[in-house]
Amino acid sequence: MTKFLFSLLTSNDLGLLARSLPVARELARRGHEIVFCNPAAAPRKLIAEAGFKNLPLRHPYYFLLDLQARGELHPTRLYQAYQSGQFQHAFGGLGGFMRQIWRAIPTRFTAPSAQIWNGDQMLAMAGLLNEGFVRAELAAAMLEIVQQVDVVVDTWNPFACAAARLLRKPLATLIQTDMHPLSRGFIWWKEPPLGLPSVTPVFN
Repeated sequence: MTKFLFSLLTSNDLGLLARSLPVARELARRGHEIVFCNPAAAPRKLIAEAGFKNLPLRHPYYFLLDLQARGELHPTRLYQAYQSGQFQHAFGGLGGFMRQIWRAIPTRFTAPSAQIWNGDQMLAMAGLLNEGFVRAELAAAMLEIVQQVDVVVDTWNPFACAAARLLRKPLATLIQTDMHPLSRGFIWWKEPPLGLPSVTPVFN
C-alpha cells in the first residue's frame, strides 16, 4: 500500500478538486491510502464528504484561517487557545506564534493586472515574491506534511512540489495545459509583454 498526498492550491474553490477526487477515489479503490491537504472552507467540506482525511497545515496563518472558516476568529477563542497551551504546543508559545506571523507577512507584491499571463505572474501577485513568506509556507507547513507520505499528487501547490523535490519524494502533477512551463501561458494567443514578474529566483 502506498500513501498518496493530494495537494492543491489553497484557494476556496472546487475546480481543482473536480480533477483530483476521481483519481483519489480510484487509487483508494485499489487499496492505497489517500490524504489531502487544503484548509480552505469549501474544499475542506467536499474532502470530508468524500471520506478522505485532510491533514492540517501547522502555521499561525492556517490556524487563524481555520478559526475564520468555523466562525470562531475572535479574541475569546484566541485566549482559550492560549490558555489551553495550544500555542505552546504548536508554535512555541505566544511569542513563537507572533514571530512566525511577522516573518511570513508578504510585503512585496507585483502590480495588480487585469491580464494574468502565466503561473509565475499569478504567484507573484499572491505574495510569493517574498522569501519570508515562501520559507514559512514551505518549512512550517508542507515539509512536515510531505515527510509523512510516499507520493505527492499535486494540483497547483508550488510548496508541495518544492517539498517533494527537497525530500526526494515521487511527484506527479494534474495540470491544465496553459499552466505547463513549456506552454504559451494563459493568454496563449497573444505575445506577452516584457518584464513579467517571476517567483523562480525567490524559490531558488
